Amino acid sequence: MITVSVTDFRNNLSEYLRKVKYMGEKVVVMDEKIGEPMVEVSGAKKTRTDAEWDEYMKFVDSMFGAWKDLPEDTNRKALRRADIKSLRKRLEE
Repeated sequence: MITVSVTDFRNNLSEYLRKVKYMGEKVVVMDEKIGEPMVEVSGAKKTRTDAEWDEYMKFVDSMFGAWKDLPEDTNRKALRRADIKSLRKRLEE
């Protein structure tokens, strides 16, 4: 957790937001006059339910027919580690 003043937060806003987003830090902005926390900045929660994942897989299947031959668990693992180049290569096969 990083504690900063309002002035420091304002002057270095993009730096602190990058730390929150990419490094998972939590930033507490303190009121300089009274020494109390004003706001706490933390990253957005990313949750994906199985139902959402299943809907996404249906979409992927409709776009890239190549996934239909693989068992469901293999689909999920392959898609999670896939990048654009591998997806394009798979489409060309």
